[in-house]
Amino acid sequence: MYHMTEIMNSINNKAPLIWDYTVFSSILQLSLALILMLFLALIYKKLNSDVEDSHIMMHAMVYIGVIMTGTIMLISSNPVVAIGLFGAISIVRFRTALRSPIDTSFIFLCVVVGISCGLGMFLHATILTFFTGGLMVVLNRISFGKTETSGIRCNFTISISKQFFQPEMIEQMNALFKDKTRLLEIKTKKKRIKLKYSRQLSSLNDTKEIRKILEPIYKQDPSMKLAIEKK
Repeated sequence: MYHMTEIMNSINNKAPLIWDYTVFSSILQLSLALILMLFLALIYKKLNSDVEDSHIMMHAMVYIGVIMTGTIMLISSNPVVAIGLFGAISIVRFRTALRSPIDTSFIFLCVVVGISCGLGMFLHATILTFFTGGLMVVLNRISFGKTETSGIRCNFTISISKQFFQPEMIEQMNALFKDKTRLLEIKTKKKRIKLKYSRQLSSLNDTKEIRKILEPIYKQDPSMKLAIEKK
């Protein structure tokens, strides 16, 4: 550990302090950080398989972990550089918004694991990575904290020909659907009028109920079309 007098003498003499790690140890620390970051990135991919641009976050996790390891190695080996690096980082502002608090947790974990590798605490970094990564997988698999949904939210669109459409049809459909359905929008096309509704279903089999409810409307317009999509 360097004393403040030694640091000041090094600054005044403009001579760098002696590095206390070898090339082999440097490569070892960076390599371990890379392996652990790749493991965390794969876990992130597993938990966010439905996110189209998840690979961007995976790349960022690997880069942040390895860079943090190299930064801590630099700071712990040369206190003079640590002072300068602290001043340089303090003026940098990052404005990138993360998608969710879970992404923030992954970034913070990568930073901590990177710091551990930079300090040579390999066992701690490995245990922290596997323990936290496993914890994330388990909590996600058991849907920890999630509330069960009361049903399936679906949007369905009714397309009626302008030739047969009457304003009373909207009131008629509202009466048929009662309070279970909400009218979202009305679109007027060249030859047809589209009514978009939202409805909570207990199961996908309830779509048959919607078709049955619309039978009186179908009798008025045989060209009526119904499109149902899961929200």
